[in-house]
Amino acid sequence: MQASTSFGGTAERNQQVRLPGPAPSAHNITLVYKRVVRFNDDALTILSSDYTENAQLSGLRLFVDHFIQHEYLKQLQREMRDRVQEAVGESGAFKTVDIVVSGAPTHDGRAIVPGILAMAAVARQLSEVLYAIPPYLDEVVAIILDSMYRFTTQCELIFDDVLGGHVSDDVLRAVSDSKYGIPSQLDADIERMLLGRELFKENIVSDIKRLSLVASLSDGLHWLADELTTLFCRGVSRRPVPRGHRHKPSTVSGISGTSTGTNSIIQETSGSWVSDNIAQAVNDMRKLSRHCIIALSVEFRCHCVYYINELKKGLYFTEDVASEPDSFITDLNRDISLGEERLAALLPHSSVRNVFSSLGRMVCRAMVSTARSITRINANGYDLITASSRFLMLL
Repeated sequence: MQASTSFGGTAERNQQVRLPGPAPSAHNITLVYKRVVRFNDDALTILSSDYTENAQLSGLRLFVDHFIQHEYLKQLQREMRDRVQEAVGESGAFKTVDIVVSGAPTHDGRAIVPGILAMAAVARQLSEVLYAIPPYLDEVVAIILDSMYRFTTQCELIFDDVLGGHVSDDVLRAVSDSKYGIPSQLDADIERMLLGRELFKENIVSDIKRLSLVASLSDGLHWLADELTTLFCRGVSRRPVPRGHRHKPSTVSGISGTSTGTNSIIQETSGSWVSDNIAQAVNDMRKLSRHCIIALSVEFRCHCVYYINELKKGLYFTEDVASEPDSFITDLNRDISLGEERLAALLPHSSVRNVFSSLGRMVCRAMVSTARSITRINANGYDLITASSRFLMLL
């Protein structure tokens, strides 16, 4: 790439000068920009005040700034969009990982899915750019926000692919105050919507691998939100540009405006769009992480209702003496035990507790509600229901 600019303070100020040498590599901008700025400032300091009062930026500084504004930032945005798409589009990007690879990042000893790690790598690269070219803070932050928004949107699509169209998704939409906000009376509202409802096999997510994906997504997003907060809460300050030498950074694809100074990217006291928007984007990830936990809790409650509904089909006026609980009761116990065991390897203890807390109460109420539909029962049938109820106490 050839570029031309003008040198200030000389007889050729208004003449276009072709800069020699190879075009600067986009990947070297973070290495050379501050050196160029420092060289430009030092050179102007050495020159007389009469010269610097009317001088423009040096040809080298103008060339680099022109390249950043018109080439590098646009190229960076395209590259980041491609990498975000690769992060979520690769086969196995969100496949649960049971074994922690030596040296790989972990979340409290739990492995992180490849898609989350790939997004973290994108964020680290953008943080390096952010601190390398501080005059373009707003433009780089706009690319950061764009990357975070696209990644979170793809995670939402993955979530919807697992739970969308199932009863748990319908219940969540009905009891949510907003997209991710759940009222305090969650358990009562869920029970009200599920108890007595006829559920079929296709109404629940019976594949534990798919539910494990939601759990891994939740834990990974929580870890990623912490990483992003760490990356972008460091102080950011621009090297002052001498009077008369300021430039106006260009907009990247119409996303951002001109740059304004700030000492911190994420801080509660800042009202700037930079702080507020990055903080909001991180918060959206945390909300989706919590939403995954709530969704798993609702899903396993749907499992309980699905299995307990089999009570309606049981024969409780029988000559057979009960020695074991109903088969659907053992199936329910197996389903919940497998889910708890699997999620315990993918989530912190507090999240697992949130998923399965109050499940026993839900089961008991479902048994009472469903038992009302029994029309014929004798002593043997009563003993069978008693045996099933005692077995359910293990939940």
